[in-house]
Parts: sequence; structure tokens; C-alpha cells
Amino acid sequence: MEMEKWVVYGSMFSVLLPLIIGSSTLMNKPDKGVLPILLLLLLSFLTDLICYFYAPYGPTYWIINLFSIFEILILGFIYSTQWKSRFIFLIVPIIWCVAFGIKLFENINGFHGEYFAISSFIVMAFACYAFYRIFIEESVLSLESYYFFWINTGFLIYASGSLFSFLLSHHILMENESSWMLHNAANILKNLLFAIGLWKARLTR
Repeated sequence: MEMEKWVVYGSMFSVLLPLIIGSSTLMNKPDKGVLPILLLLLLSFLTDLICYFYAPYGPTYWIINLFSIFEILILGFIYSTQWKSRFIFLIVPIIWCVAFGIKLFENINGFHGEYFAISSFIVMAFACYAFYRIFIEESVLSLESYYFFWINTGFLIYASGSLFSFLLSHHILMENESSWMLHNAANILKNLLFAIGLWKARLTR
């Protein structure tokens, strides 16, 4: 139980590292994708804090549900800043948001694992497409120096861990809450990769 507690706190506060590094990057006129990444990280941190303090007073699923809408819209915009294929990066999240919004009208306080699983799959598809474009275009001379390589890897790892957790969300919520450790661990790793990526963005400007 103690380990689970530390993983939860690590997931919540690990986002501060890329936020701090990314904030210093803004002074150097970074790539246009950096600002929405920082916005996503800040929104994630504020959502975790609000959920933590609101939890003693009632269910926090409605907070998570609303955050998920903003999360996938911002994420789609992040990918749209990297390539000219903006239509697919923007329209797919919008379609998901419309479908999810209809579901929220029915029950905003419920945990809709199936929709979160779909959003994780969307992120995985975006990340795989990004790797495909990086490798076929061969415009990146050094992958380890390309900031978005690290950001994209973070998205892929986080979405993969989240997909597994959301597919089993009913079982986890009803019987084995410790299984959320995979989701939280994936979030910590994502934040560490984001920190590296934002540091790379800072060095290349």
C-alpha cells in the first residue's frame, strides 16, 4: 500500500519537472509545439490537484471527464503543429469529443473507461504516424537531439499504459485498484520523457 501511495504522488508531482524546464524554454522562442505541450502539462497538474482536494467531498469523475475533452483537443493541436496533415489531427479528436459529450449528458459523474480506451488508441495512432513520418522523411539528422522525438515517445508510452488500464477499468474499479499503478507509472515515465524533450527544445534554440 505504501508503494502505491508513492506512485500516485509521483504521478501527480512528476509533471512539475517538465513544466519548470519548459517554462525556461519559452524565453528562447521555442518551436510552436512547445506552448500547447506546457498548457497540457499545466492542465494535467491542476486537474490532479483539484481531484485530490475535492475527493473527500464527492466523486471526481466529472472533473476527469471534462479534463479528458481538453486533453485530446490540445493533443491533436500539438500534432497538427508538426506536420501539414492538420485535418486528421484535428477532426478525429473533435469527433471523439462530440461522442463523449453526448455520453456525458447521460452521466457526467460516471467513469467511461471505454471512451478513454478509444482516446488512448487515438493517441497511439497519432504517435505511430509521427514516428512513420520522422523515419520516411529522414529530415531529422539526430533523433536524440530532436525534441519532439522524446515528446512523441512519452505520448506513446503513456497511451499504451492507459489503454491497458482503461480496457480493464471495470475490473480495476470493482476489485483491484492497485492495477492503476501501471497507469500512474506510465504517467511518470511520460513526464520524464517530456522533461528530456523540453530540455532538448531549450538547447536547440
